Amino acid sequence: MEALSGRDTVLNVVASFAASGFAATIFLAFGVILKLLMTSFSISTSTAALIYLCQWLSFGAMSWVLGMFSDRIGVVSSIRMGLLLIVLGLALAWGSFSLFTFVVGFGLLTGAGLSAAFGPMHNLILSNTAKRWQGTSLGVVMAAQGVGPFLLLPLIAQLAKSVGSRTVVGYLFGGAVITFLLSLVLRELPRKREDGTPVATPEDPETTASATGAPNFKLTAAHLFGCASHTIPLVYVVEYARTTGKVSLVAASSILSVISLSSIASRLLTPVLGNIWGGVKTLAAILPLQLVGTFLFVLVAPTGTLWLYWLAAVVFGLGFGSEMVMFSLISRQLFSGRIGLVLGVQLVGAAIGMGGGAYVGALLLQGGMSYQTLFWLALLTGLVAEVATLAVRSDRVDRPPELVAEPAS
Repeated sequence: MEALSGRDTVLNVVASFAASGFAATIFLAFGVILKLLMTSFSISTSTAALIYLCQWLSFGAMSWVLGMFSDRIGVVSSIRMGLLLIVLGLALAWGSFSLFTFVVGFGLLTGAGLSAAFGPMHNLILSNTAKRWQGTSLGVVMAAQGVGPFLLLPLIAQLAKSVGSRTVVGYLFGGAVITFLLSLVLRELPRKREDGTPVATPEDPETTASATGAPNFKLTAAHLFGCASHTIPLVYVVEYARTTGKVSLVAASSILSVISLSSIASRLLTPVLGNIWGGVKTLAAILPLQLVGTFLFVLVAPTGTLWLYWLAAVVFGLGFGSEMVMFSLISRQLFSGRIGLVLGVQLVGAAIGMGGGAYVGALLLQGGMSYQTLFWLALLTGLVAEVATLAVRSDRVDRPPELVAEPAS
């Protein structure tokens, strides 16, 4: 299979970097503005978490749709379609700031659009880049999910505190417009040459079967439980840190920034290691750091000491950062043909884990459960993800096949 030129590959990586960082910032921003939303709309924690659940369920459903579209009409068109939904969703949430429009705009439309920055974008990089650069290119794109929140979350926290959550949504709308414009430079291999012969990986008649078969079921289960495990710290660690009364909102938000900063290292390195050692083996070795980080959050919470939270965040971020990127790489290593629907199915599991974990957590907190117990549950859920990941090893996907030929010199 041919690959894009070096210039087009660089353009894809740069535009994907921007979109990936922006998408991650939107997701993590919810944990920063959670209490402000509850105040603005006079709603409970569980109702606010329901917005987050809607966002992730919409993300999951659209991941499936864009996965199918990627296999049929092209990856770039699917990405632009999703990014346009983000623009429309944030415009609605910002322009008419009511609970209903926020649920529809920020929850449903934006959630659906954010799926473009994950499965389809990973598919674009993995299916159009020379094999020796696949891991590095995907790692750079995924690193943006650490860089974006690290740089922007402190600003969002300060803005939310000083001018309110509606203004924050307005700034996010501006970012969405810029991200969509950058997507105009994205390129992918043509489906056919002028003589009618295929250029990209030919349509695989077993693509749908692969997406719903046993190997991908295990990957989807690992993704679901892994996301359920890390969504609880991501959404609730800010409020957990504030329970002692010793940590302010802006200071507590810095915990998410440290998680994001720490995750950059694993997002960059794990796909490179996955290309060498095999994706499953690499993920199984690094994912436990997420569990150790969750455990450390429980240990340091009673102290109310910010630097100890930062230490736990570093460990948590190293494990958290490896997860999303490795599932995409493992899918490329395991399945031949186009992998849009394969990734779409996995992201349905991820969406259920992210949204469901946050919502169930809110219900448990509202029912009287302590943050400490909730984080213990997150740790147990992460153990299930590790077991599911190890189960994939029986499918012998550790040796990356030669899926992409080197470009002609």
